[in-house]
Amino acid sequence: MFGTIKKNKSILLSFFIFLIIGQVYSQIYIPADPYNLLLTEKNMLSGNDKPVALITRPIFRSVDMKNNWSLKVRSEFFYNSSAPNLENMSDRWVGKGVGFFSSLNVAYRNQYLAVSAEPYYFIDQNDDYIEPNRLPKFSRLNDNRVHMENPYVTYGIRELQFYANYKGFGAGFSNANMWSGPGIHTSTTMTNNTSGFGHIFLGTIEEKHYKNWGFSGRYIFSKFDKKSKYEPYYTAALFGVSYYSEPTISIGIVREALTGGTHELVLRDSVRWQDAALSIFKGPFQPADTEKYLANWSYDDHSATAYISVLINKSKLNLFFEIGRTDITSSSWVLWVYPDHAIATNIGFRKYGLFGNENLFFGCEYFQNHKSRSTHRILGSGADWWEREMYDYSSYNGRRWVAHSGTDSDDVLLMFGWLNDNLTILPSFNYERHGVNQPTSIVETNLITDPLNDIWPETKLEFRLDLRYTYKAYKLNLYYEREVTLNLESRDKTRGGNVIWVGIERDITKDFIDKFRKK
Repeated sequence: MFGTIKKNKSILLSFFIFLIIGQVYSQIYIPADPYNLLLTEKNMLSGNDKPVALITRPIFRSVDMKNNWSLKVRSEFFYNSSAPNLENMSDRWVGKGVGFFSSLNVAYRNQYLAVSAEPYYFIDQNDDYIEPNRLPKFSRLNDNRVHMENPYVTYGIRELQFYANYKGFGAGFSNANMWSGPGIHTSTTMTNNTSGFGHIFLGTIEEKHYKNWGFSGRYIFSKFDKKSKYEPYYTAALFGVSYYSEPTISIGIVREALTGGTHELVLRDSVRWQDAALSIFKGPFQPADTEKYLANWSYDDHSATAYISVLINKSKLNLFFEIGRTDITSSSWVLWVYPDHAIATNIGFRKYGLFGNENLFFGCEYFQNHKSRSTHRILGSGADWWEREMYDYSSYNGRRWVAHSGTDSDDVLLMFGWLNDNLTILPSFNYERHGVNQPTSIVETNLITDPLNDIWPETKLEFRLDLRYTYKAYKLNLYYEREVTLNLESRDKTRGGNVIWVGIERDITKDFIDKFRKK
């Protein structure tokens, strides 16, 4: 009897494990992480994969119901000789010293359910590092030491998604990273630059198609937890439409809002969750009444972003542009005379099959959210993009979830190399500036005599080399980055550092299923 019970428990346990295990980087699930975005996009343009819009992620693919399981294990080792570094790394906060990350990636999809989960463990030596003496609004850049534990350890379940769905429409809960926008390096709205935060999801979990048209839309609502300094509400609505032809054109809009929280300005006029949940559906203009406008201004921060992506399939070329405007305007007249108030843009292209060689790739991306040096841009004041202290400068767990370069910045990335499923050799160059038209540090502020004519930006130059090789079921990657920062606190202060990242991952779905079936 006890043997039968033990055997049944083993069967039930095996079935449960089998039920929850999958691989989030397979064809079933495309995550927010842009690490594999180039290969995914290339395979679609080459006709090897069914085309889907990749601008808003994560997304689940439509799958054959006989092949809706997957499983992958991954381990990564890091060495960093200087300041905390690397962007778009989610829970991996790579401080000074040696680090290790390991995870098991999970996804499952059927007609009525879509699930993913990633149990993980991350430890980083996080040696002492003296932070630059920056102004507060530059305190959430990736090289700030926001975690002081030595070593820094974090673990749990990330990329958790649980959606009830029917024909691609779903509702549920998630803490998965999100990405909005056509760029691969940054975005004006949402990136995976920091840890994913818990949120309620309602909308399409996959792009819906009608003839040559594709449609996607989703609503996101979250109450930030203690990893956020002031724990505000985050609300977003996204809508995209694509026309699949020659070329394929995708357009979309993103509306976001930060409301409420524990900041002292909010306590005098608390925000209910019902109001926060509906905040993005307010009209585009607030009442002209000055008192109401200023009161709302103290705890509401909105943005609207539009994007367009043009995929020329014959040329295997993706051209894209996005533009966003933050802060609520008080009237249509204010919008008319201050059209570039707090504007951010991102523009670029990705070209596959360069010079007729299907493996050669070239890409460029340029982001900017400059603040005007003067009190006027065209006719109005130039404000910063997502820079309010009461929302901890649009950060979560110590890093910005919007563009990692911060406010009053620009960021250009050039990539060129060899790209295919078996071998990738991708060198790139990144040029990033902070405080383009405003001082970045307290030291710098004290040195300036004429703030309109004597401002130097903090400049970061990076050379990167990304090597990936597939050997049988194993994917190996080696990443090297050399970083030099100029004008750090003053004109003559320079900082340099190196990062080495070694990773190995394996898709063990087939092996696992075969062993399970034998048992």
